[in-house]
Amino acid sequence: MRFLEMYISLHDYEVSEENCGKLRLVSYYDTKKDRTFYFLTNIMDMKAIEICDIYQKRWTIELFFKKIKQNFPLTYFYGDNRNAIQIQIWCTLIACVLLTYIQKNLKKKWSFSNLVSIVQKHLFSYVKLVEFLENIENYAKVYMQIRKKNDFYQAELEFT
Repeated sequence: MRFLEMYISLHDYEVSEENCGKLRLVSYYDTKKDRTFYFLTNIMDMKAIEICDIYQKRWTIELFFKKIKQNFPLTYFYGDNRNAIQIQIWCTLIACVLLTYIQKNLKKKWSFSNLVSIVQKHLFSYVKLVEFLENIENYAKVYMQIRKKNDFYQAELEFT
């Protein structure tokens, strides 16, 4: 890990010197990813490694919220008071964490959005979720066989 720091002063000739913007550019080279990251901040009293750690954790949180917004859109709230909104947000967070846990423990690899979509569609189906997700092809074959039988019986009904 290598760090490089630069201090930047933004001057406006119409503003006094003490009101000028002071920024710090921290650059960090990650040898594992063979990539350089740049962070522009106004935090002057922390070490460069601490700045990098803060921004890395912040990025992880941003990715988590992006995942929630893409897969669990809260387009409207079911209640209009604070408690109802908090309950809906907490339920969304819990569902996201549970599905992430399931995704990590499945042998078959699923994209998160596909996993959420399948679970939403089969929310009220009586299946063992992990078994269903591991063997979805077999479940699909059985479903199609049942559907063909039902279509056959449906065609024989006579209405008077």
